[in-house]
Amino acid sequence: FIMGLLTFQVLMFLGTVYVSRKNVALAPRIVMMILIAGVVRSAEYANAWAAKNWESYCTQNYFDGQGVFMSIFVCAPLLFDSFIMLVMFLRESSTLLVQVKRAEMKQKRKQQ
Repeated sequence: FIMGLLTFQVLMFLGTVYVSRKNVALAPRIVMMILIAGVVRSAEYANAWAAKNWESYCTQNYFDGQGVFMSIFVCAPLLFDSFIMLVMFLRESSTLLVQVKRAEMKQKRKQQ
């Protein structure tokens, strides 16, 4: 179970890095953010289900009533992934803003 969870987190991180590249359209980024938000939102329900059925796939009950395991091992890495996407999006936005302003200033110089 833990290895599957780690595999999921690594795949989500690699997906985040892939869709956060410069030449990727906005749609894959939005899909990834919605996927992350959906998983984080459903973590409470998943924790409740896992607490009832832990014997079928685990040797220990990791799932307490507070949802600490799900918060630390599922939600925190996914929220970190979304933070990475946000930083990369802001970085790309600032770069595009600088390019537009430079082109605007160049156009004004040509008109004078």
